Amino acid sequence: MFISVVMATYNGAGYIREQLDSIARQKRLPDEIVISDDASADGTWDILEEYRKDHPGLSFILLRNEQNMGYRRNFLRALQECTEQPDESSHLYFLCDQDDVWLPEKLEVMERIFGERGEIQVLASSFTVIDGQGVQIGVKQEKGWSNRHLYHREVAENAIVKVRPEELIYHNFAQGCAMAFRSQIRKQFIRNFTEEVPHDWQIAMSGAVASGTFFYNKPLFRYRIHGGNVHGLKADASAGKSALSYRTTEARNAFAVMEWTSHTFPSYFENSTEMRTAAEFLKELLRSMTGHDCRSMMRLIKNPEYRKLKSRRARAADLFFTLLP
Repeated sequence: MFISVVMATYNGAGYIREQLDSIARQKRLPDEIVISDDASADGTWDILEEYRKDHPGLSFILLRNEQNMGYRRNFLRALQECTEQPDESSHLYFLCDQDDVWLPEKLEVMERIFGERGEIQVLASSFTVIDGQGVQIGVKQEKGWSNRHLYHREVAENAIVKVRPEELIYHNFAQGCAMAFRSQIRKQFIRNFTEEVPHDWQIAMSGAVASGTFFYNKPLFRYRIHGGNVHGLKADASAGKSALSYRTTEARNAFAVMEWTSHTFPSYFENSTEMRTAAEFLKELLRSMTGHDCRSMMRLIKNPEYRKLKSRRARAADLFFTLLP
């Protein structure tokens, strides 16, 4: 197979070398590394050019945006510039963050799984968590969850399981940097791209609608959490903050996913009672929150859909918010 590693960078000078070193140490080296830099101002571009010069055995495609495009469009550009292969069925794309560390077997193991299981279109692995100094951080794993509290389903260690589209309504199950996918998914992503939905959520849903998104519950990289991250782990929206934008973030994201799915895969959406029910619930929730309609919120608080979106504590905080002037 032909493997493209696709990375979007922005002011990543602090960790980019360590990530590139972990790619260079892969047991199965990538065929190309496509990096789009989003107008970094901290020396990231100089590091990339120097690294390419010092590693002639690795094939780099380096792109530089003159103006900042934002991380979603930056990933889109990097994917668009990958070298297309005559045999699309044998081309795999691995998304990569600028500050993580890949285990040496990541590419080798995931390529093997794709080769053995042709039904897989999108595959995401699990991960461990490290801090800014590379020290491993423990993440509490609550009952009913897996993948460091990202996937709302218990999955056995080392198991490979299919992810249903309906499992992606309220939360994505993995980060983009955990994902690899085939050419068909890349084409769909480019064709249906929207800035309203995180790029990894679009990729996961596209594969799931085709019955091809899978989760491999084995850590294959170290995910770094630090002050400069674009994203961290699943946010705790349980209490404390009362701003409307904060209290409605998860609902707005989920509703955007439902809107995008209904336009991109209309037949599937119309035939999915779960998706249509969720879309109606989210629409009413956002209306009630925005209008401080506490009477409507009293009814919604009992809706089983709400439990899929937020914890009991978070639901209570939402209700309290609507009582504020």
